[in-house]
Amino acid sequence: VMNEIIIDVSFHPGEELAEKLGEMNLSASDFSKETQLSESYISDVLACKASVTPKEAVAFEMVTKIPASLWLKMQHDYDDFILSQKKSAWVESFLKFANPSKVAVL
Repeated sequence: VMNEIIIDVSFHPGEELAEKLGEMNLSASDFSKETQLSESYISDVLACKASVTPKEAVAFEMVTKIPASLWLKMQHDYDDFILSQKKSAWVESFLKFANPSKVAVL
């Protein structure tokens, strides 16, 4: 029997973008020009404050050569991770204040 360790963590695509821009020796400003996306949007993605949508993922692919589908999967996985964290916090909060005899088992 193998023991498995599952780490419930995901990274925002902005972290991958920052790493890739470093590898390409490309500034955020230059990346903005090459993708024809606003500098403020690129800055927000790099700060993990903006999501990557299909339109932007295609633009990212044209410059980074990382497939748009991968950018979208990273965003989806990150969004799912954040949702699960919020759900866990909500359930804990709910259970803390709920009457235990009326709480359904999740």
